[in-house]
Amino acid sequence: MIQFLLLDWSDRAIGDLLARCAARGVELKWFGGAEPAGFTSRYDSWRYAPPQSLPQSDHILRAIIDMRLPLTFSLGDCAQIARIIRAEVNRAHNQP
Repeated sequence: MIQFLLLDWSDRAIGDLLARCAARGVELKWFGGAEPAGFTSRYDSWRYAPPQSLPQSDHILRAIIDMRLPLTFSLGDCAQIARIIRAEVNRAHNQP
């Protein structure tokens, strides 16, 4: 699994990063999305738990980006994925 935080990034900036990575073949999941997508379920989308206010948890969950890696991926595959993610994060930081 690859998991990292984009603390204090705007929803738009995160969405743009995810789109750019996806265009390069790296499908990332975001726990901060409005609706659960796959395994990104958060406590506020659980139908069996009463509504709660957890602002510190929300701050972290909103920033979590995750990618499940198949066991068939090699270390080289993982390194390539990391290079793509790093390049796109750097690109986002260097935009005016």
